[in-house]
Amino acid sequence: MNKKQTILAIQTILALAATEMLALLAIGQHRVAALERISPLIGARDFVLVFLLSTALLLLLIRSLRGRLVFEAIFALSIFSGIWFLADLMNPAFALAIALGFIGLRYLLPYVIVENALLILGIAGIAAALGASLSWKSMVAILGILAIYDIIAVYGTRHMVTMFKSLAEKGVIFAFIIPEHPRLLFKRTDQVESGENFSFLGTGDVALPALFVASAARAGMALALGAAIGSLVGLLFTDLLFQWGRQRPMPALPPIAVGTLAGFFIVWLMG
Repeated sequence: MNKKQTILAIQTILALAATEMLALLAIGQHRVAALERISPLIGARDFVLVFLLSTALLLLLIRSLRGRLVFEAIFALSIFSGIWFLADLMNPAFALAIALGFIGLRYLLPYVIVENALLILGIAGIAAALGASLSWKSMVAILGILAIYDIIAVYGTRHMVTMFKSLAEKGVIFAFIIPEHPRLLFKRTDQVESGENFSFLGTGDVALPALFVASAARAGMALALGAAIGSLVGLLFTDLLFQWGRQRPMPALPPIAVGTLAGFFIVWLMG
């Protein structure tokens, strides 16, 4: 990889690593023992069904609404809920105020670096919250099903590409913004355009491996760390494929999912 490609790869790996580590910290070693005694509340079928219905609803809204207000609200609410969960673990009395304060930063400092940092916090919180309700076995099925779905949605129906472009045109980017030069981290998000010194990493490509890592903590922290390391290797491979493909849209989840599962099962077999 050249210098520009290396910068892009480092940023994507740091985003995923930070998200997964925060999710694990949120669950905490002292919570793992308790989680092991709790029956999972969500099954793979229910999760995938809700995911598909949510995607269909979002597509319907994109086709029906011209403005950005609703999509901006959905995006902000998602980040807010994750940060609220993280803050509640640290300081329940001020969790709401902390979450509102971070969301306020997004509008007071509308820069790429702030947007990415808030995505890390929000996704980590959501992954930790859902991870407490999912078994790793359910997550194996979820990752497998959604990895196949990702291929179909990008190369087959292409509705995932259409959805991203439509939202970007409305000024709402449901993804990590990855600049080719570090100085562009301080560019305003409303000045970011696809193909102009920026690449994007989908929130699902970070959220799903982070969710698996969080759920794996139910079975042991070593297994969770194995899955985390595997996901980073899978993401690096994705970055290499992306550069080889001349930065055309591609499904990032399949190699990330393979790496995540490989890391988990290698540790599981060694144990």
